[in-house]
Amino acid sequence: MATGPMKFSLFIAAIVMHISPVLAKESANPELEASILAMDYQIFEEGFNKCDLEALEIGISPGLEFYHDHGGFQDRAAFMQAFNKNICGDGAVKPIRRLVADTHQVFPLFNQGELYGAIQQGDHNFYARSEDGTETITGSAAFSTLWMLQDSAWKMHRVYSYDHAGADAMPPRFFAGYRSRLFDNDRHIESLMASHAIPSMAIANITDGHLSQLRAFGNLAEDRGAPLDTIYKAASLTKPVVAMLTLKLVDEDLWSLDTPLSQFHVDPDISDSPFLSELTTRHVLSHRTGFPNWRYQTENNRLSFQFRPGTRQQYSGEGYEYLRNALESYFDMPIEQLAQRYLFDPLSMDDTSFYWTAEMSDQTYAAPHDAEGRPIAEERHQQANAAANLLTTAQDYGRFMEYVMGGAGLSPELFQEMVTPSNDKDSEIPFGLGWQVIVNPEDGGYTLQHTGDDPGIKAIAIMRPDAGSGLLILSNSENGMVLWPKIVGESLPVTGSQIIRRNLN
Repeated sequence: MATGPMKFSLFIAAIVMHISPVLAKESANPELEASILAMDYQIFEEGFNKCDLEALEIGISPGLEFYHDHGGFQDRAAFMQAFNKNICGDGAVKPIRRLVADTHQVFPLFNQGELYGAIQQGDHNFYARSEDGTETITGSAAFSTLWMLQDSAWKMHRVYSYDHAGADAMPPRFFAGYRSRLFDNDRHIESLMASHAIPSMAIANITDGHLSQLRAFGNLAEDRGAPLDTIYKAASLTKPVVAMLTLKLVDEDLWSLDTPLSQFHVDPDISDSPFLSELTTRHVLSHRTGFPNWRYQTENNRLSFQFRPGTRQQYSGEGYEYLRNALESYFDMPIEQLAQRYLFDPLSMDDTSFYWTAEMSDQTYAAPHDAEGRPIAEERHQQANAAANLLTTAQDYGRFMEYVMGGAGLSPELFQEMVTPSNDKDSEIPFGLGWQVIVNPEDGGYTLQHTGDDPGIKAIAIMRPDAGSGLLILSNSENGMVLWPKIVGESLPVTGSQIIRRNLN
């Protein structure tokens, strides 16, 4: 059995492994950092979280000063009183504090070469633990702690807890509880993904109108990291691909935005509808068909017009499937072949398909996962759906976005129609043709956006053509959207906050 200093070192090592699987940077003084981490663990995990009063008392200084940006100042007596009343009282919900490990830094304080104190900085999150053990994040904050060596023991002497943000500021699935910069630090991203059980993620960045950066994070299996060519199911990011294919056909005078689709296809469910002859491609691409999202979500499982085409916006996958049937009927060709001819081959989108093919490999496929990080059983689709299930990589879809931002080879007039939002007062993000359009009221510029959201699949594509900037995020987790506000806000600083606010609304 280890004794003396060796036993203490083993204890410190165990605490560090428990608290900090990923650190923000290599520590210049690992022994000091380990000691401070051990004291943080003692006070907050043992004392605060487990209500061990003795563990708390022996770790704090008699002269403790605690400064909170909302709760004011507390000395040691007031701090202990609040601890007993609010933290470890008789309430059904127990407050929990957790260090955000990879934001943690420790800086030594010396007096003529002798160590006398240390400053600890980082972020911490707060949770509410219910009687059944379920924890729900309630907020986050930054903190700075002054530790002093008193009689050869570390004591928490002064604490600043500030810049608090409540989780109620965002819906839970958008709240990462992460305050430090994320986008430019791979280890920060990997740590946050691990804390939210996100197996993998890919990012494509577009700058100056060109695909400039590809990044992949996480793992596809325990022994296999996610490569740059990881294949993701892109959910509704399928729709912009079909929209751009259709607009290419329009631009080449092979298709019309305003010809009734009933000339090429009639769904039996609506064959008797008085609105049948009014439905056009323009209605489909602007989500103004009057169709529900999916017929299986209606009471009778039948397709129907819920309002007259063109009168208002309502998101509809059925509309895109209706368009696919019309295109395939008119051109006598599967949509996969049309897309191959007009998009996939010209743009070298070699790893993109509407459905699972024999050339695809499980070794590079990011299977969807639930909120607990467990794989979700899924169907390997063998036929195209114009509204969902596109299989692609960050590089392929990034090339597609680069192409769109460059005008997509469309006439200026047709491109302008594509990026002009419909006059729909009921939507924070109205559609143009194929893309959601966010107009920036400050400078009149605009952002194009589309999201993808299926069980275990979360994706977003954002482009600011006039600035030449764009961002793509693909993830195979139900929790993927918790990353969006941080990455979008940091990578698109001018418009990111507006984009996130519109999506939240």
